[in-house]
Amino acid sequence: YHTNGTASVLVELAEKLGDEVLQVASQVDVDYQGLIRWHLIRTTELIERLQKKFGPEVIDIVLAKERAERINNGAEMAKKSVKNSIEDIIPYFGGNQNVIERSEHHCLIHTKYCALANAAKDAGIEEFVYQLHCCNDPCFVEGFNNDLKCEVRKSILHGDDYCEHYIYKGNPCD
Repeated sequence: YHTNGTASVLVELAEKLGDEVLQVASQVDVDYQGLIRWHLIRTTELIERLQKKFGPEVIDIVLAKERAERINNGAEMAKKSVKNSIEDIIPYFGGNQNVIERSEHHCLIHTKYCALANAAKDAGIEEFVYQLHCCNDPCFVEGFNNDLKCEVRKSILHGDDYCEHYIYKGNPCD
């Protein structure tokens, strides 16, 4: 429980503040990336064992729970935000340094660092973590503002150099 909490906090901080968070954390004698990897491996093993016992609906239940949780996370973050606009959601995708283009109706974000992606790649469970985490980024955006949509166009977990999120209001071609 506690290692998962620590890892989650560090993931959140690194995603919002960048690599320096892990550089500072590395000065403490704890392998935080290892903790994240450990958590992901144990979660994967648990779900695989449950699938063997109860069948493929286990992953459907887990993914539905994750989607609902990410919608709730987005809604909670929106409550803390000033306006829950496109500008207000940018910090949750790594901040302004990652914005490639923006307008009143859309933004394109490239995130070059993801602690979860690094841990998943180290553990060889990229697709599982992609389904569990990356595929739910649109759910987070939906919870944050139901008028906004999100497309995950690229992913470090699929071999890209960065994750690309296109967040928009209305038609994606506007």
